[in-house]
Amino acid sequence: MQKQVDAVLVCCKNYDFIMNYHYVKNDYLTEILIGAYQDYLFATDANDAKAISMAVQLDHVIQVYLTTKHFYQMVQKHYQQELSKSFDDITDMIALYHDYIREEMMTISSAKWI
Repeated sequence: MQKQVDAVLVCCKNYDFIMNYHYVKNDYLTEILIGAYQDYLFATDANDAKAISMAVQLDHVIQVYLTTKHFYQMVQKHYQQELSKSFDDITDMIALYHDYIREEMMTISSAKWI
């Protein structure tokens, strides 16, 4: 079992950053998301390529959630009324990230020419 977990963690480069992240005391959603992230990684089968791919995506998405203010606010707003919702289905979080990326690409920032 430990070798399985180690194999998954090798692929998840942000694991230490995420698990050691200090969030605001009353930020229950972040606490739930980090717990769901850890549970998902420990339940991932290291021999299942699709599961590993999802774990790597989730690793990246949670890291972006913790470091990007706009995505953080988007996730908080999305889950505001659903704190009791189970986060077992990580595809929802990944889909939200893809929406965020699409939104960011659509936003055209004006360049200031000198």
